[in-house]
Amino acid sequence: MVASHSRLFSVIERFHTKAEIAQMCGDPNTPTDTLVALVVGQPWGGLPYPGTDHELLAKNPSVPMELLLRLMSRFPKQVTQNPAFRMNMAANPRFLDELSPSHQEYLAGCEAGIDKAIIRHLADHRSKPLKVRMRAARNPKTPKDMLRAYTRHAWQVRAHLVLNPKLPKDVQPILARDKKRVVRAYLAERHDLLDETIEILLAGDLASVDSELILNPKISDEVRWRILELLGYGSTHWSNSKKGRRQKRDERWNRRPPTGFFG
Repeated sequence: MVASHSRLFSVIERFHTKAEIAQMCGDPNTPTDTLVALVVGQPWGGLPYPGTDHELLAKNPSVPMELLLRLMSRFPKQVTQNPAFRMNMAANPRFLDELSPSHQEYLAGCEAGIDKAIIRHLADHRSKPLKVRMRAARNPKTPKDMLRAYTRHAWQVRAHLVLNPKLPKDVQPILARDKKRVVRAYLAERHDLLDETIEILLAGDLASVDSELILNPKISDEVRWRILELLGYGSTHWSNSKKGRRQKRDERWNRRPPTGFFG
């Protein structure tokens, strides 16, 4: 194999220009062993051949599937739209399920133009791998009905769901009542909280999310004072505290009339 790769290396390097190598990358009629060599790279160090266009290789249906999958992390849209990839999906209903866990997780969390049908197939049911559903729950490209359904999945999925920038607003009140503190805490940090969501968080176990709400830059000062009052740190507590008594003493001292030699 090494000798064969070495011979291909000498042929590609010596007898083809950069433009010709780029053209071979996108040509379905290019011999398979040449496409393999172009994907794998030079036999010493794996450096790409001058002129290699990996995006064209990702689109080429003649590239073997195992090598297409190697290109998927760089060109997910091109690989998943490759006719060979689509043909495998059509011929084998379990093709996506038989991908490695890392490939499934990558596709479920990929935002680069992945077909929503792929995300749905990989992560729409509780029987699907947990890590795959976690990646899909955080993906802004995941269909909205799947995001709503994730409120009934494992708490790890719900925790990632709260971090989704495209989280449907009507899901917020449901997550505000979540039994897991981490879910409520992540929710309290969001900058698009509904008034209804804030009220539910205030009425629940406030001590578990008080810091997140107070530090949230989108929370009004009025709500912050309400949080302090509910936790027992209102104006009465402040005035009776050591720091509060010291401030009162300093204020009284500043109000005293001046005394001394010229008083």
